[in-house]
Amino acid sequence: MFLYNFLTPLKADVWPEFPTGNGKIDIIIKYHNQIYGIEIKSFSNENAFNKAIQQAADYARHLKINSIALVFFVGSIDDESRQKYETIHHNSESGIDVETIFIESGYG
Repeated sequence: MFLYNFLTPLKADVWPEFPTGNGKIDIIIKYHNQIYGIEIKSFSNENAFNKAIQQAADYARHLKINSIALVFFVGSIDDESRQKYETIHHNSESGIDVETIFIESGYG
């Protein structure tokens, strides 16, 4: 709702739970005729992290966009883990970039 309220006055469109043909991505934003995708997850382990990267890349491919943001909420994260996980994951086969971002909630 925050993104909707923030971006609507700027003439952007915001859709939650947007169908991609491969599931539903959490947020789609259309701004100045460009599409942006945001997928949101809770970080649990490295295996789930890697699956989420692939899922986000699949969403981007179905939406015909070259990059997508994958936002993870995590209780806390140290600098070493942030450096390891918070990066741009480029899939050379599809050409899609998945940018992982960690938001520290302070819980857990």
